Amino acid sequence: MESEGRLEVWYSGQWWSVCDDRWTMTNTDVVCREMGLGRGIAFLPRYDHAHLFRTSTVAIGFDDVRCDDDVTSGSFFRCSHAPFGFPPDCDGRQTIGVRCAGATRNSAYCVAECPVVNSRKYVSEY
Repeated sequence: MESEGRLEVWYSGQWWSVCDDRWTMTNTDVVCREMGLGRGIAFLPRYDHAHLFRTSTVAIGFDDVRCDDDVTSGSFFRCSHAPFGFPPDCDGRQTIGVRCAGATRNSAYCVAECPVVNSRKYVSEY
């Protein structure tokens, strides 16, 4: 069963959205695997706008994210990005959404929020 939602990241004591600028399938694979939700299936630019959700009230803190091709050992926090908290060319409508293959053999599969093992990253569904 697939899992889809807007990507939000817990960092420095608060939630941050991730901008869709320059987002790739490699980035999607990294975050899906890191959250224990299998491989990445798709990424969804302008997630809130495309799904008719209100613009996120969570500030965008990560822009121009670029993850290396080694997705099996990757971590969102090892990916390069523009200076943190300063996305000058990104607004609240540019949040990235991801679709993951889903956790294997996980009966407590993502319903509203999917915590990751290290409790620092989440995919939120609205």
